[in-house]
Amino acid sequence: MNTHLGITMKRILFFALTTFLLVTLTACDKGKNSYEDLIVGSWVASDAAVMEESGMKITISDMMASYAKDHTATGGGKMSLSGPGLPTKLEMSMSTKTTWRIEGNLLKETITDIDLKILTKVPGMPDLSPMIEEQMKAKGEGSVTIITLDKNTFEYKEEEAGMQVTMKRK
Repeated sequence: MNTHLGITMKRILFFALTTFLLVTLTACDKGKNSYEDLIVGSWVASDAAVMEESGMKITISDMMASYAKDHTATGGGKMSLSGPGLPTKLEMSMSTKTTWRIEGNLLKETITDIDLKILTKVPGMPDLSPMIEEQMKAKGEGSVTIITLDKNTFEYKEEEAGMQVTMKRK
């Protein structure tokens, strides 16, 4: 019976030591290179993002984002839409304010304020900016999958649209 008790104690000690090391290493990692720490700062996209949906070509350019430690962020860029049903290529600019959080490898953001301007004036077409702004705010929380996030590079994929973006630290 003492042998059984000795083996059980060794297992408990091994489990306790392993747990301690795991918690210690995880805590050290979070303090130095966690996504929470690495994302803080200003980022600019290296290239325009292009996606096609139902014959519509959507190009997003001049993207930038700044993430603060208090879990707020600002961002902006330009977007153009072209394709069937549009009389001309539509150009717009957008700036946003969001709140953010990270869960695992997901960056989750909620728009708290948005300023969208349609730059292309089409005769007879009303300004749809307020309606688009309200739809974007009403969408609630959105998320992207973080592919790479280190001191210099932030690469993510927007799963719904299948768009991948690479940003560099500013």
